[in-house]
Amino acid sequence: MAKANNNDVQHMLTIIGQGTTLTGDIKAEGDTRIDGELAGTINCSGRVVVGEGGTVKGDVSCASCEIMGTVEGKIVAKDKTVLRNKSKLLGDIKTDTLTIEPGASFSGQCDMKKEKPAAVVGKPAEKKA
Repeated sequence: MAKANNNDVQHMLTIIGQGTTLTGDIKAEGDTRIDGELAGTINCSGRVVVGEGGTVKGDVSCASCEIMGTVEGKIVAKDKTVLRNKSKLLGDIKTDTLTIEPGASFSGQCDMKKEKPAAVVGKPAEKKA
């Protein structure tokens, strides 16, 4: 099977449809949408969307995350996490930006520390001529 190039990855979408139950882990390039039920982890290089009827019982690692359904697990999103109205999150979040709409439910801890580049401890020694 040929490997997708960067342009193809941006348009790739993995969908777990409504009425589908999946037990296992998902590793995906591109975006992932869960409208059914997943018992397992998601490791995605793109955006993860959990639709209104979607349920995830496991950890989520992605670039950004939008929750409209239910997640029971830890979310690690490099850019942003959005908890929409009526969403439920039972777990911790590590993200740069967090938006929680009125009506969303969140039980856990949130870490929004942006990672800083390593500090320079000292100046390099100057060469003498």
